[in-house]
Amino acid sequence: MAQCELCGNEYDKTFEIVMAGKSHVFDSFECAITALAPTCSYCGCRIIGHGVEANGVFYCCAHCASKEGIQEVRDRATGGQRPAAQGSQAPTLTDMAVDVSQNEPPPLSKL
Repeated sequence: MAQCELCGNEYDKTFEIVMAGKSHVFDSFECAITALAPTCSYCGCRIIGHGVEANGVFYCCAHCASKEGIQEVRDRATGGQRPAAQGSQAPTLTDMAVDVSQNEPPPLSKL
């Protein structure tokens, strides 16, 4: 049984992550994120999504980067629309809404 390098838990379902050529073993994504995810230079949160990088410094979002004077990054593009598939309209969030009040899985047509 392997042991999580962060918390020390011995667990039969550990997993390995190889990062920059070095192997790491964890028992949960929580431990892996705590040990390996970069930290936002402005607010200090762990960056588990794409984040942004400017001048070798990592930020969780464009807002945090802007607080440190970085104006070149954006969380989203503006000025254009994503083209819809030919002959159809792109679905809206309302179109994709699913009623989960009955604890039933959504129909495949909604996914």
